[in-house]
Amino acid sequence: MSYDVKLQWLLVVKMTSLGIDSLNRSNFLFNKKSGKGVVRAVGGKIRTNYAPVVLEPTTMFHQALKDTRKRCHVEGKKFPYVMHDESGLVSGRFNVSLHLFGSILCVSLALDDVEIDCISRLSELQKLTNHFALVVMMRKIIAIAVSGASDAKPLDNLPKYYPATRIVSNETDDADWQAQMVALLTRHPMPSEHVIAKVLHKNQPHQVDRSLLLVDKQGIVAYVPADAGPAAPGNMQRFSNAFAMLELAVALRSQINSGAILPPDVKNIILSSEHAIPESVSSQVTWILMNKEFQLPIELANQQGHECPEVVRPRILIATVTPVETKAVVRAFFEETGVAAVAKKLDGHTYQLLGQLSGADIYLAISDMGTGGKGGSQASIGRAISVIKPETVIMAGIAFGIDKKKYAIGDILVSKQLLLYELQRLSANKPIIFRGDRPSASVAPLSWVKNALITWCGSRVEPGLLFSGEKLIDDICYRDALLGHAPDAVGGEMEGAGLYVACEEAKVDWVLVKAICDWADGKKNKNKTANQDIAAKNAAEFVVHLLKSSGG
Repeated sequence: MSYDVKLQWLLVVKMTSLGIDSLNRSNFLFNKKSGKGVVRAVGGKIRTNYAPVVLEPTTMFHQALKDTRKRCHVEGKKFPYVMHDESGLVSGRFNVSLHLFGSILCVSLALDDVEIDCISRLSELQKLTNHFALVVMMRKIIAIAVSGASDAKPLDNLPKYYPATRIVSNETDDADWQAQMVALLTRHPMPSEHVIAKVLHKNQPHQVDRSLLLVDKQGIVAYVPADAGPAAPGNMQRFSNAFAMLELAVALRSQINSGAILPPDVKNIILSSEHAIPESVSSQVTWILMNKEFQLPIELANQQGHECPEVVRPRILIATVTPVETKAVVRAFFEETGVAAVAKKLDGHTYQLLGQLSGADIYLAISDMGTGGKGGSQASIGRAISVIKPETVIMAGIAFGIDKKKYAIGDILVSKQLLLYELQRLSANKPIIFRGDRPSASVAPLSWVKNALITWCGSRVEPGLLFSGEKLIDDICYRDALLGHAPDAVGGEMEGAGLYVACEEAKVDWVLVKAICDWADGKKNKNKTANQDIAAKNAAEFVVHLLKSSGG
């Protein structure tokens, strides 16, 4: 086998006060230049004036490395240097770039491409500490930079570093090459199938072809398969963009943790990622993931004295009823965004802000069971709409199914239509006539469902007609009597009628997403807790996927 490999590392360290003072005075070690190109390398025409200072080493800086270069068998008078690594791991040219974000120094180390014959070698190659000459050189380079002294003693240890590895396959790919890339990224020799699936899933939105780009809080791995053809140049560009994002994310987190107050347009990069990178979907979704991996919104919110700028975003309201539904929704959004729900008291009632997804603020309103009454879905959702002003309301939770031969516990039902069965005409010696509405859910969220199903890999999703009424049905005879009036129905529940009325009055889009937890057949209590947990979890996860797939 044959692979062309690009090895890079990002090292991050805080400058000393002496180093900062040295840079602010006449300095003979570095020329300071604008670093706007560093941030622009993120791609997508990122909207910010934020930029680091590029520290360009002078002749005096390189002269200060003379003895270290000789000891490490490194040649060259300026970057790139040429390394002859005695360890035999790799030899060739390497370059070093130094970017100063406030008091945070980001040092990029990059080797020229090397050819290897076995992909298993990469786990050793991407460990910077396995490259003796590079380690010695970087300890001296960083010591000079952070102290501002040409005779600085080398660091005792390397600072934290993040590897970035790009692999181009020149021959037939191994069958499990994707799993091998996850192993490299996570630094686990044998990751479980669950870990592999999770890493691939979170990175799926920014993939654009057969090549693979994986980003994580531990670093970056990119792979170009042997049959990628025209995809190869694009993958290499995305790898370069991702490395710039890694540097930006690490620098921002380090600045926040050091107490630096960031300018408003930088906070906007963190809090409104979708709007900060408007012209490249691939760069945008990659930055959103990087933002999440390094928990930048959380770090910014926790910063002492931080005040979030007022950013106007569209709002989506999620409505739940039972505790199992509410907990499932809160958990699903936390797993996706990495941001814990925050209680918000509005007009005397408490709601949960679940975070941001696809450019929208996501709120949660909790209703009482049923449609009527002060706490029922019609009144509670109506109140929530009046103060939150959402563009769309999605009711998520659990429902009863009808055909257990066709569907299973946990299958997800989406309301193409509701049949409001409570309003009936009862006449002597005549069949019951339903007089309630049969409303259709809003066109926009139903279109989201269609697009979400393209990439959904979870439980079955069935759009269709749902019964909605005040009765908690656990009687197969009553259920089948309802079915006689609407044989095309797929299930039923208790709060959709209130959702429909509240949204229609406020002219707000709506849809109902509930998963099957029982069959309304008199056996509701059989495995009740487990079935409700499965159904609530599936519905909540599909709602998250639905919003991610909506396009923002």
